[in-house]
Amino acid sequence: MAFTIIESIKPVKDRLEELLNEVKTVDIQSQDLALPIHERLQINENKDRLINEKILRLQMCIDSIEALNKQWIEWAQKSKIKKEDEESYEQIAKGKRNVFVLKQEAKDAIITLTMYKEEINNEIKQITSKPPITESTPITSYRNINLPQLSLPTFDGEPRQWREFWSGFNAAVHNQDIPQIQKMNYLISCLKGAALQSVRGFDVAPENYEIVRQMLTEKYGNSSTIIKLLYNELQSIKRNDKEWIEIAERMERIFRQLETLGENLEHSSIENVIESKLPRWILDKVYHQKMVDSPWSTMKLRKFLRNLINVNEQVRNQFSSSLMERNYTSHKKNPRNQNETSALATIYNGDETSQSSIKNKETKQRRPCIFCNRNHWDNECQTYASVDSRLKRLKGMKRCTVCMKSTHQTKECSRKVRCFYCKAPHNSALCNKKFSTQTIRIVHPNKEEIHNGKDCSTNQDTIIMSQTNIVTKREGMETLLLCKEITIFNPSTPHHRKTALALFDIGSQVSFISKKLASRLGLIETEKYEIKIAPFGTKKPKSCLVAQIQFGIQTKEEETIKICANVIDYLTKQLQVISVPTGTQLENLKSFWKQPDILIGADYFFKFVEFNNIQELNSGFILLQTKVGPMIAGSGDINKLCRANTKQLSRSVCVANVNSCSELETFWKLELMGINDQPNANDDEEALKQFKKSIIKCNGRYRVRWPWKEIKGKLSNNYGLCLSRLKNLIKRLQDYSILDRYDNIIKEQEQLGIIEQVDPDDKVGIIHYLPHHGVLTPNKSTTKLRVVYDASAHIRNFKSLNEALYRGPILLPNILGVLLRFRMMRNVILADIEKAFLQIEIHPEDRNCTRFLWLHNPKQGVAEGNLKCYRFKRVPFGVISSPFLLSATINFHLEGYDHELAAEIRKNIYVDNIILSAKNTEDALSKYEQTKLIFEKAAMNIREFISNDPKFNERIPDYDKASSNKGSFLGINWIYDLDVIRITLKPWNEKEITKRTILQFVASQYDPLGFLVPSMITFKLFLQLLWKQNKSWDQPLTHQEETQWKSMLQGWPKNIIDLPRFVINPSDQLEIHTFSDASDKAYTAAVYVLNIKKCVLIGVRATQFVLKQLELKDVPVTLWSDSKCTLFWIKNHSKLLPRFVQNRVEEIQQADFAFRYIPSAHNPVDVATRGIPPSKLKPINHGGKVRNG
Repeated sequence: MAFTIIESIKPVKDRLEELLNEVKTVDIQSQDLALPIHERLQINENKDRLINEKILRLQMCIDSIEALNKQWIEWAQKSKIKKEDEESYEQIAKGKRNVFVLKQEAKDAIITLTMYKEEINNEIKQITSKPPITESTPITSYRNINLPQLSLPTFDGEPRQWREFWSGFNAAVHNQDIPQIQKMNYLISCLKGAALQSVRGFDVAPENYEIVRQMLTEKYGNSSTIIKLLYNELQSIKRNDKEWIEIAERMERIFRQLETLGENLEHSSIENVIESKLPRWILDKVYHQKMVDSPWSTMKLRKFLRNLINVNEQVRNQFSSSLMERNYTSHKKNPRNQNETSALATIYNGDETSQSSIKNKETKQRRPCIFCNRNHWDNECQTYASVDSRLKRLKGMKRCTVCMKSTHQTKECSRKVRCFYCKAPHNSALCNKKFSTQTIRIVHPNKEEIHNGKDCSTNQDTIIMSQTNIVTKREGMETLLLCKEITIFNPSTPHHRKTALALFDIGSQVSFISKKLASRLGLIETEKYEIKIAPFGTKKPKSCLVAQIQFGIQTKEEETIKICANVIDYLTKQLQVISVPTGTQLENLKSFWKQPDILIGADYFFKFVEFNNIQELNSGFILLQTKVGPMIAGSGDINKLCRANTKQLSRSVCVANVNSCSELETFWKLELMGINDQPNANDDEEALKQFKKSIIKCNGRYRVRWPWKEIKGKLSNNYGLCLSRLKNLIKRLQDYSILDRYDNIIKEQEQLGIIEQVDPDDKVGIIHYLPHHGVLTPNKSTTKLRVVYDASAHIRNFKSLNEALYRGPILLPNILGVLLRFRMMRNVILADIEKAFLQIEIHPEDRNCTRFLWLHNPKQGVAEGNLKCYRFKRVPFGVISSPFLLSATINFHLEGYDHELAAEIRKNIYVDNIILSAKNTEDALSKYEQTKLIFEKAAMNIREFISNDPKFNERIPDYDKASSNKGSFLGINWIYDLDVIRITLKPWNEKEITKRTILQFVASQYDPLGFLVPSMITFKLFLQLLWKQNKSWDQPLTHQEETQWKSMLQGWPKNIIDLPRFVINPSDQLEIHTFSDASDKAYTAAVYVLNIKKCVLIGVRATQFVLKQLELKDVPVTLWSDSKCTLFWIKNHSKLLPRFVQNRVEEIQQADFAFRYIPSAHNPVDVATRGIPPSKLKPINHGGKVRNG
């Protein structure tokens, strides 16, 4: 008991600690009042739901801890606790972050969250209760201009800053039509220092806002106090001949504030103060100006100083520019003496600029660079080379971005400057036109340091490579890199040629080739050596062992270019490439994804690419003519350049990884052999409980509610996301010329009562919008174009609809059992429910979470006034709970019928597919009519009837009859007029052989009845071998592995064989003989705790499954095994066996079967563990004998 309590409290503690960390990240800041009301309301509602969820989860953890602690105390009083258990519990209960400290923190967090929840609720009430505008309400019309968002000003108690603070706060908050409590909160949040201390005693309440505001105005807004402080500041300024500009600007700022407060500055005392702060050479100019400009005044003196500052700035800029030109000229004459700059990736070895160069510069330049404090002009700075980095640096140093002085901020600067480069009113060092491209500085090592042996990343070069495969995508746009399929060859054997994809990337200093391609060409490697590769954005380079090889590239002009490249295991992932044949028109081009095997770096890039032959296409992409043919790169609209090959309208996305490894690992686990326990069913029980509580029948149709999880409060609204996707959808539908068909489907659904228009202001229940797209299904006889809704879409930090709902239990019968019963029915009938999901109604309070957007007139596009808001009245396909709600509703309906047909339907319905057995034609027609009546009572229509009885097919109405003579039941091809099952294998497309493509091939072979097991085991074992070698997803196979794979594919057929569908007559006297086999080869990678007894356990469970699904009773069963060891365990159960083996043997012994031995040579399932080619598979004949498994 003590151990159980300890083990139970540990996950609760971890969960609580994680939850407290989540609470710290909750955004509890007040909303920007500039946002529209509906956005503020949506954000507050989302916050309210999120806070409710956090409070609930925190309280659950607290309750769990208190309950477990109570159990511990009770147990300690009743029983003697082991010392080790007591120590374990003390570890949990002691320490800085023990479980009780966390519990108290959780209680404090609940109090804080509750307070914020009350504020949010008050804000929601204020927003929703605003009175409508009446005719008497004056309305001021302003132009709708998008301005950047401003942060609220702050005030620390400095009286001179009060007027500036209050002007900003007055416009942003005080004059806004918002509750007083919000104004109070904003005001308190803007105060700090002495100002905040002065209002500490006031409660944050709406009635205190005006009191606090008046008190602050009286204390800090008194004009006489501010004037006195400004004069004091003026007197305190000390003369500094070197910083005369800063002093003059500071005085001017004070004068302007005094003028605003009504002070008269035209008297001699002010003039004397100004002159006392100026250097002598300026006073000479001032006195001279007095003589020629009489009468003199303080205003004229101030204007004279402003002009003098502007002249000084222009001279300085001109001098800076001239010096730059001289430096550039001298560098061109003597390039070895310069500090180079380059946009290319480079090799570097050392530290910073040499000491000798610094000393030389010190003698030429007085003031260091503002940005890096080194000896160069501000606009020459390479440490802060871009305008953005320079602006951030200035803001961090609290300097003015106009004159770069530290005595004032930008908005206070009165200085007029003009850029030397573009003549615009900004500092020359901050010119976007001049410094738009950021450069990378090449730093050479100091020769003296190398000679002395100092460590400056010593003798190993580091290669800087740009991560060109990381691309920022804009909506509806694609970015392509310079890629081209080229012909390469081995210089030693020029006839040995290969075609490979090359990536041309000047972001890499050197060139590379994949090890796979190098081995295919038989290229000879040099001795291996180590290099360091430093991708952009990383501080530390990565060491890599490479070898050099040489290969040749054949150009379009039959020219040969030899390349020295480094051999590397992996270059990058698959990239999108546009195939551009020479001389073709630039439209309807083909696009494909492929992994590059060659990277042409800056060392050879310009041997292939010249930038004097560039063409910008209408799509936005750039066309380059190169020596290896035309290439398309850059950013543009891919739809204008290429026509999509797929008929699915949804946008394809290249994903670097397939399904998560956790899912793929199950491919090898015991679960796939049936040796697993049932999963935790708590969620399923809750979903079923909610369903049974909510289902009702209304006007002949069933009505249900969604099975919500507790996290539904974190469900996102999705409006903006859906609006963006709708714009792209309209464009794609227009390109495919099916916009009208799409619109007609939505109109038809509205007419049928499947969807309904909804007022966007309707706030009943949870508001959530679903994006949608179209999928073309031309092979289907019924729905050629389907509208699919994406319930997994969500915005960042919020949940999708699928995440907020329970999936629900799987109420469907076992698919293998349904297929087995399908093969024991002499006369069989197939049918399906028409649009099954859409026949179940959603409760009105749960409909708003299934909203979606469409247009009044789709041809006018997405525009204001053209948007139309719909929501589902019926259960849409694509929501995670939909299959459960359909199955549960059908089961609920059939439970109301107490006859054999309803029970048979329940047993043989899979989603919306139904199979029924019939003794003869009349029995089949009777079941047809009764089935139609049963489902009519649920407002569902059964259609697409088909049978192997031709008389039945002739006598049913055409509108209920399937249109094709080739049926498909649960993925199995059934030719009903021949009454055979056609086993079809998916072909291997000639594609690159990797672990990814092999897994796709193996997974594509649909074989629920296990017909292909003897053939597929070989491919699964091969895939297993690749898994054990830890190959990456797209890593090419070795030559030996490729040869093995190709030999396995020899003779791979498309259609294997037609098998008889009907094989079992249940009225005959039956015997079941089950054969089992195991080999080390077949089981090695599937299960690590590998024992031969498992094969018999599988045989037992497989036999019991068949008996249950076919409802066979009193049938003698014999289980055959070629494992003498296993048979010995079954007959002589020993307690000395391992516990795992004991449990398996006990389960086998409980089965009332006969166990017999069969030699491996005669065991018909031996091929299923060792594998045979599919061409050697033999059919099961009508006599029922087993051949080759």
